Amino acid sequence: MVVAWSHSVQCTILYRICSPFLLGLVLELLLAAGRPHIPSQWSCRGQVEMQSLRRLQAQVGRLMEHDHLPAIIVEGDKASINFARFLFEDTCLGARWTMELLVAELAMKNSEVGNNGSSWAAALAADGDIHDPFTVFFRVEAPRMLLFHELLWGTGTAWASVSAGGWSTFALMARLSRSFQTYLTKQGKAASEALEALLRLQPTKARHHMAERAPAVLSTAQAFLQAANLSEPWAHRAAATAAAEKLVRSWSRAALNVGLPPWQLVAALLLDAQAPHFWHLLDEVLLPDAVRICIPQVLGMQSSSRCSANHCTKLWGLDQAQPVHAQRNHSAVGDLAVFRVESKRDLLNDNIRSECNISCPQAVVGLLGKVSEMFRDQVVPGTAFTYVDVGAALGECMMSAAFLLPAGRLHGIAFEALPNWASRMRETLRINGIFASGLPNKTRVLVRSVALGRGKSKVLGTAGGWGFHMELGGRPITLRGSSLDTEMARMGIAWVDLLHVFVANAEPAVVEGARQLLKENRVGCALVQTYLRKDLTAPVVRMLRSSGYKVSNYSFAIPEHSFRLLAASPAKALALSGGAVCDQRFFQWWLRRRHDLKQASSRA
Repeated sequence: MVVAWSHSVQCTILYRICSPFLLGLVLELLLAAGRPHIPSQWSCRGQVEMQSLRRLQAQVGRLMEHDHLPAIIVEGDKASINFARFLFEDTCLGARWTMELLVAELAMKNSEVGNNGSSWAAALAADGDIHDPFTVFFRVEAPRMLLFHELLWGTGTAWASVSAGGWSTFALMARLSRSFQTYLTKQGKAASEALEALLRLQPTKARHHMAERAPAVLSTAQAFLQAANLSEPWAHRAAATAAAEKLVRSWSRAALNVGLPPWQLVAALLLDAQAPHFWHLLDEVLLPDAVRICIPQVLGMQSSSRCSANHCTKLWGLDQAQPVHAQRNHSAVGDLAVFRVESKRDLLNDNIRSECNISCPQAVVGLLGKVSEMFRDQVVPGTAFTYVDVGAALGECMMSAAFLLPAGRLHGIAFEALPNWASRMRETLRINGIFASGLPNKTRVLVRSVALGRGKSKVLGTAGGWGFHMELGGRPITLRGSSLDTEMARMGIAWVDLLHVFVANAEPAVVEGARQLLKENRVGCALVQTYLRKDLTAPVVRMLRSSGYKVSNYSFAIPEHSFRLLAASPAKALALSGGAVCDQRFFQWWLRRRHDLKQASSRA
C-alpha cells in the first residue's frame, strides 16, 4: 500500500514517525522500488571489460551533438580498437548495438561524400538484398541478437529500461534517421519520395497498406511522448513511453506478419519527416535529470564504502532527488551529493550523467583543499572564504568548494550566463542544503544568471555544449550582461579571496570588467583559464600585470581540448607574505589581513 501513495503523503507521514536514520533507510527502499529493472543485455554488470563499456557509454553520451561522433568512436583513437571488438561480441549486447548504430551512420556519411555509385534505391534494399547501411543489423544469427528484434517486433526489454541502462540507443536512432534522410537527399531523392518508392515495392495490398500506416503510427506515438512532463518521476515517464512503445511494436509485428521485409520496416520508421524528432524525444523523456555523485571518489580522495556504492545513482524527478538529502540540517556538503542536469545531451550534462564526473580544474580543487587544511588546523582566523566562480556551468566547482571547506566557511558567488544552467545549479545547491541567504556562520552560495564582461547591459552570443559563447557561430541569443566590478559593488562584497574565470573565449572581457577590484588589489588569487590562444592569454596577462599582479602560468591538457591556466596574486601582498602566487603561505597572510581589517572596521 505504501508505494501506491503520493510521494508527498509518504514523506509527511514518515517525518512524523521515523528517526532520521530509519527515515533515510525507508526513503532508500521507496526510491529503489520505483527504479527500473534493467536486464543483463543492457546493464552488462560483472563484465571483465566494464571500464571500457562505461567509457563507451560516456563518450557517446558526451559527444552526441558532435558531427563526427561515429568516426571518433569507430575509428578515431586507441580507444576505438577496444570499442570495435564489441561489434562482434555478444557478452554485452547494449555495447554491440551501440556500435552497430554508429557503424551504420558512418557508412551513411561515407556514402554521402564518397560518390561510390550507391543509389537511394539500394539503401532501401529495393532489389531484395541487404545493402548498406543495414547490413550490420541483419547478420545471420539468433533473433535475440538483433537490435530491431529487441526494440520493435520481439519481446525485448521495455524502452524505458533500455534508456535507464545508460545507453544512448534512441539518441543514436535519431542521428541515424537524420543521416539516412541526408544521404538520400544527396543521392538525388528526398526522403518523402523514398517512402513513396518503398510503398511501390510492396507486391500485395496488405503490405502496401501496412507500410502506408507508418507515418500515422509515428505521429500518434509522438503525441504520447509530447504529453509527458519531464519534471515527473520515473513511473510517469515510463508510462508515457510505454504507450508509444506498444503502438510502434504492434505495428512492427503486424507488418512482419504480412511479409514486409525487416529492413524496409526499419527504413519506414527512419524515413518519415518526423522520425528524427520522435527518436530524439523518446531519448529526452527518459533521461535521468539528477545524478548522485560520490565527490571524494571523483576528486581522487578516500571515500567510504557507502559513498562508493551509491556513486553514479541515477534519479528521475525532484521527488526522488530531494528526499535523498531531506535530513541534512548542517551546511556543508556531504560526501554524496546530488547534481541536477538538463534533459538533453551535451558535453557538460552528460559528463555528469554518463561519465559520473564533475568538471573542475585540478588547480582549483587543489587550492581549495589547501585552504580547507588551513581552516581545519586553525592556522587562519574564522573568517568566511569568498570564492567567485565566473562561468560556473552546472556548479561543479562550487559544489567541490562546499564539500572541501569546513561547514560555514564558504561564501560563494557563482556567475553563469545561461539561465537554464543557472537554474539547475540553484536546484543542486538547494537539494544539498546550501542556500543563498542564511546565518553568518552558514555555508552560503549565491547564483547570478548574468553574462559577465566589460559591463554591457545586453550581450549577444551563442549557446553551445560548453555554455555561452560571445562569438557568433550558431543560433544567436541575447543575455543580460554586466561586469564583475558592478556586481560585487551591488552585492556589497569588497574582497574576493579566490576568483576563477573560464567563460569560453570571453576571459579578457571579464578581467577588464574587474579592473577596479584588481587595481585596488582586492582579489587575493585569480585563476584565469583560457584556450591555448595568444589573443586570449596575452591580453589577460597584460591587464593583470598592469594592475599590480604577479602572474605565473602553466599549460595542461584534457581530452579533446588544451587550456592554459594563469595564476595571479598582488605583487605587494606577495612581498609582505613571503609566499608565491596563490600558495598556502600567501593565503595564510592574506586571510589574517582580511580578518584584521574586518575587526578594525567593526571597532570603528
